[in-house]
Amino acid sequence: LGYVVCVPNFRGSTGFGIAHMDAVLADGCGSADLMDCFACAEYLKSMANIDIARGVAVAGHSWGGYLALMAMVNPPPEGPKPFSCGIAAAAISDWFQQQRFTEVRYYDHAIMGGWVYEEHVKERAHSASPVTYASNVHAPLLVLHGEGDIDVPFVQIGPFVEAAKKSKHAGACVTLVTYPGEGHGMSGTAAQKDVLQRIKEFLRINLKPWDFTDNP
Repeated sequence: LGYVVCVPNFRGSTGFGIAHMDAVLADGCGSADLMDCFACAEYLKSMANIDIARGVAVAGHSWGGYLALMAMVNPPPEGPKPFSCGIAAAAISDWFQQQRFTEVRYYDHAIMGGWVYEEHVKERAHSASPVTYASNVHAPLLVLHGEGDIDVPFVQIGPFVEAAKKSKHAGACVTLVTYPGEGHGMSGTAAQKDVLQRIKEFLRINLKPWDFTDNP
């Protein structure tokens, strides 16, 4: 009958004060914000009027895509996995490639607390990069990226996907779809239509809303 959608104001978001926004700087990047996503999953699972048997998906674009990747490859070490499938669009997967090639380099300098080639930043960038944990992907993952993206440079997503496809988890399945001529946001009508259709099909298959009319 549809999906319940939760849109969290995870740490790093605007609208809740400077301290909330700055919580993802330096060591908070890929940590504080990721913990908030996990907390959302736990909250949804606590609601009696939601059919959790169908699973819980995580999805996002840009920073949201980054967190979707992190959630799928770096879940909490104990207990059940928070998410049963994930969708990541225009997602940061490698902070070394990200900071080197992006057009928003000084913004990423602030996020990382320095340049990734500096000794005190290297380990932080490594720990905050989804590619570091790519082979740990544990469930179906749909990755979407515009080949002309210069905000989150396209060059980084191929190596992540190749590493993720080496996962030994039984449920892991990684699908990459790229869009020639598209940048950070899908502006072409054909690309937008394709993205929405792929998301629809991915969720229909992996969250199993069995309506007996259009399921494969």
